[in-house]
Parts: sequence; structure tokens; C-alpha cells
Amino acid sequence: MAIKYVDYQKRWNSDGASPWRRWTHWKPLSEAQPPPAPGAYVVGLRLGGGRQLVVPRLLGNDEQGALDIGESGDLLARITSLQGCASGRHARGHMAGWRYRYLRLADKLPVGDLVVAWRLGQDSYLLEAETMVAYVNAFGELPPLNYKANWKLVKEVGGYLAVTRDSITT
Repeated sequence: MAIKYVDYQKRWNSDGASPWRRWTHWKPLSEAQPPPAPGAYVVGLRLGGGRQLVVPRLLGNDEQGALDIGESGDLLARITSLQGCASGRHARGHMAGWRYRYLRLADKLPVGDLVVAWRLGQDSYLLEAETMVAYVNAFGELPPLNYKANWKLVKEVGGYLAVTRDSITT
């Protein structure tokens, strides 16, 4: 089987292109009200004037400014937990929010500038894996606040990571 070259950084960094189809637009974390439904989410940061933070990564610049990729069976509860941990209202409940606080990122990157986008889908774990694979293929590493990935759904295909039907086993 021939593998077609894909410019993963270009795909990740372009609005409206894969993997961003069927995702919401970025919303301020403090105002985000996703439904209490399953799906995946990406947390980023808007700087003053609405500019997206560009995050230098191992293999290039992430122009979407992703800080964390996650999933949940209840996006509303998960995003609320993230808000609580990042703002310091809760000491635990969301690892990326806790790391944001613990690493004192709020001193330089105010919690009020955090934004979130999400995509609904019954298989939230699969959506997260697809998004994580797109990120790792583009930049060679996980987003800065992710400490793990769900590698169970991933395998190598043609020198790149992929979520494939035969990698999904129960």
C-alpha cells in the first residue's frame, strides 16, 4: 500500500482544515458551556488583542497554540473541572489545569486568556486519539500540558502514527 505524504503541520495550523472540521470555534474558557455529552476538546491561549499563542514545538510552530488535548463522556463537567483547577478554585480534578497552576503559567499567561474548542462524538476516546495523532505527527511531541496519550488506538503506518480500524480492538 502506498502512503501519500501529508504536511501535518499545515493541516494542524489551518483553520477549517482537517483535523478541525466539525469542531467549535475557540471560546473563552470562562464562558465555555459545552453540552453534558461525550467528545474531545483542545485548550489553547489567546493573547491580548485576540491573537492566538504560537507554541514552538520540536518539529515546528503550533499556530493553533494547543496546550492540552483531552476527552470526556461529559464535556461540560470536564471543562468545568479544568476551569476550577486552572483558576485555583480546585486543587484537583483536571491534570492539565493542575499543571497550569503548579507550573505558575498563570503568572505569564493569564487564566482569562485560555480558550477551548470541542467536538462532540459518542466515541470520545477515539476523537481524542485522532486529534493527538494529528498533533504528534505535526510536531513530534505531545502538547505542553498533556502528560500522556491513549496510545492503545494508535499504530505506525508508513512511518507516521495513525488511528486505524485494525488498531481498535476491544
